[in-house]
Amino acid sequence: MGNGAPRSHGPEWDGHLLLLHRSESERLSSLAAWIYRGLDRGDKVIYAELPRAAGESVLDVANGWGVYFAAAVADGRLAALPLERFYPQGGQEEIVDQALDAGFPSVRLAAESSATWATGSLSAHLDIERTVDRLCRTRAVSALCQYKYSTTERTVLHELVAMHRDRLRDSALSMAASSHGLVLDGEIDRGNADVFATVIHLASASSVGVVRLDLAALEFMDVAACRQLLYASRDFRQAGGRVVLVAPRASVDLTLRLLGVDQVAGIDLVGGQP
Repeated sequence: MGNGAPRSHGPEWDGHLLLLHRSESERLSSLAAWIYRGLDRGDKVIYAELPRAAGESVLDVANGWGVYFAAAVADGRLAALPLERFYPQGGQEEIVDQALDAGFPSVRLAAESSATWATGSLSAHLDIERTVDRLCRTRAVSALCQYKYSTTERTVLHELVAMHRDRLRDSALSMAASSHGLVLDGEIDRGNADVFATVIHLASASSVGVVRLDLAALEFMDVAACRQLLYASRDFRQAGGRVVLVAPRASVDLTLRLLGVDQVAGIDLVGGQP
């Protein structure tokens, strides 16, 4: 593009994406990558967050992307909103309509979702999440919903994963739905095994008999991850369902076989190392 910006991030940043971040630096770097992807696509990019001290906003900490982002702000392609402008029920649709009416082919919305819980009920917040999910499925909209992992209750986590089951990222793992099943990328260990278990449980509950997990890009899977895989899929498998683990890397394949996962009823290991 001739502006010194880094290579564009790919479609894994599109759609209704749940970001479970462990730190502010992780949140900001992920938000910056998501913004860059949208600007590169020609989207109208709108993000809402809490007020920041000078030098601490995403525009300030975007490393080499700052000049590119500043130019996008100047020409109206990138806009920052206060949270109260973004979060009234129905406000999201109004924002989308205004951007599309201005001639943008698609819109990206991002907000510090968990920051709003102190000012409203959880049920009201989840209603807004459902509105955003509907917009992502019916309009030319992508959304990045940012939650701090350490302050997100497990019962709420289940609800959030259910509403973002097509796209999810945390510090070590990303998951995305495809026509061939769930694609896993990164690492699963005891630090994120509960998130993995929630995804498996939801996928099993909505499946007609087979849950496929594409493990080709998964670099690591530990004992906790294997345990959660078996636990979360147990009822599904006992009812006759099958979990198909496709094309694991050699290290992941070895772990699965050493722990006997491939011998468990209802688990099929396909394309691994015999």
